[in-house]
Amino acid sequence: MDDALKELGVATADMTNDDAQLVAAYHHACQAIERNLPLRELAAWAHRFVGHEGHPIAQELVELDDAYDAYESWGEEPDAMPVIKRFVDAAEPEIEKWMRPGATK
Repeated sequence: MDDALKELGVATADMTNDDAQLVAAYHHACQAIERNLPLRELAAWAHRFVGHEGHPIAQELVELDDAYDAYESWGEEPDAMPVIKRFVDAAEPEIEKWMRPGATK
């Protein structure tokens, strides 16, 4: 998670754990949208690091991992990209307050 925060160039001094989870999830979601991170890997990361008790905005990503688990057992493959894009759109206003001037998204 620290690598994602550094790569985004966020100010972490006043950040809570929930804030850090959200920023890191945002970074990983952007990587998935750019096809630099497999969708399934993003969902598994979110479940492991954010979890069902983590930041409310990231819960749909966490639940995406549950959907992948169900798919591997008996269900339909989840349509992950719309979930990820909704998350990025919802998280972006929260992320902006942590970005350092001149940092890239």
